[in-house]
Amino acid sequence: MYEVIYYSMGGNTKKLAEAIAGELGVEPEDVMKKESPAKGSLIFLGSGCYNQKPAPEVTDFINWNDFNGRDVVIFGTASLCISGWLKVMEKELEAEGAKIIGRFSCRGESVFFNHCFNRSRPNTKDLEDAREFARKMKAT
Repeated sequence: MYEVIYYSMGGNTKKLAEAIAGELGVEPEDVMKKESPAKGSLIFLGSGCYNQKPAPEVTDFINWNDFNGRDVVIFGTASLCISGWLKVMEKELEAEGAKIIGRFSCRGESVFFNHCFNRSRPNTKDLEDAREFARKMKAT
């Protein structure tokens, strides 16, 4: 069983979540509407990069739920930072006992800088890469 849970302020990470969830045959769920992950599921948790960190909503979700012994895949988009926010997210999850078994990120169109960075990202190739990533994670 798979769960794709995400937070997306501008819609970039939501696009990745939809691509990943579509490949896994599940519906993506907004972290703001999700109470807790089901026991026994492989969790795909996504966030955009906000000030070099995952969204506070994702950090709260991590802190409010039991990730001890859980396998988690992290993903997200960023307009300026490359992957530092994923490392922060990974450390937060590991502090809660999670095991990170996969990571995926790509560029996202900037919503804070008048859309002047990474226009039209994630693009078709990024979304296909996300689906391919989901297929690989599904095979593990």
